[in-house]
Amino acid sequence: MDVPSMSKAAIAVGADGLIMEVHYKPEEAICDGYQSLNLDEFRLLMAGLNKIAKAVGEEFQHSKLPIYEKIVRSFDEITETTIACLSHFSTLRIHCI
Repeated sequence: MDVPSMSKAAIAVGADGLIMEVHYKPEEAICDGYQSLNLDEFRLLMAGLNKIAKAVGEEFQHSKLPIYEKIVRSFDEITETTIACLSHFSTLRIHCI
C-alpha cells in the first residue's frame, strides 16, 4: 500500500501518531525518495487526515508546514555540503597516498 492510504487507515482505527517521510524534491532525495511525499502531497494528505480524525471523534494535530519546509531545506543544504566535503577529502587522500 502507499503512504497516504496507510496513513488514512491508521488514523481511522485510532493511531496515536504517524511517521512519514516528506521531501520538497523526492526525486532528488539521497535516500528513500521513492517513499517520500512531496510538500503538496503532504498538505493534501494532512487535510484528508484532519477530516478522517474528526469523523471518528479524534483531534488531529500536526506541526506547521512552513517551519517544516525550512528545516528540510536546511538539512538538504547540510547534507549536500557534507557530501561535497567528504568527496573532496577522499580525493585529497587518494592523491596523498
